[in-house]
Amino acid sequence: CWNPLAMEIDLNGSNKTSSGWVALPPMISGRFRPGAVVMDGKMFIVGGYDPKTHEFLSSMEVFDDVSQKWYKGPNLNGARAALKLVALDGKLYAIGGWKGHKYVNNVEEYNILENRWQQKASLNTPRARFGAVTKDGHIYVVGGVKGFQNSDSLGSMEMFEPKSNKWEMLEPPMKVIKGPVRATIVNDV
Repeated sequence: CWNPLAMEIDLNGSNKTSSGWVALPPMISGRFRPGAVVMDGKMFIVGGYDPKTHEFLSSMEVFDDVSQKWYKGPNLNGARAALKLVALDGKLYAIGGWKGHKYVNNVEEYNILENRWQQKASLNTPRARFGAVTKDGHIYVVGGVKGFQNSDSLGSMEMFEPKSNKWEMLEPPMKVIKGPVRATIVNDV
């Protein structure tokens, strides 16, 4: 975990003597390409792929910064890797991903008060390794891939409105895009 407060400055104030990286306790399960997000001061990790057992995972782990411990949460309804996990209005959303040789359009919502996952409306396009951001009560997903061929790169964008439980395709799609995508909001004014 990178903690800027853990950085040390020498006496003249110009050289950093520590990178600010702090070791955390190991996770309960090792995983490749899980979804991860921070909400309410806790880090949530879901899904992924276990390279030792060659199994896709549905499990959830939560890191509590106060206790400095990992604990288990409820499993997703469907195991998958390369999904996105986003937080919006006190809920988590596990979106897309792949399992086996199939890309999925599944979307699940985790209600922390009920401590359970429930299915939501599916993406219009199965996708993994895409960018996702939240703004003004909506989830936006962009790009990614829908398969294992070079021609399976996506330029499309979708928006989810949780209150109506609907995904909408946004126009126009991106014209130049290849492979995995990351997204962030640069200026949220």
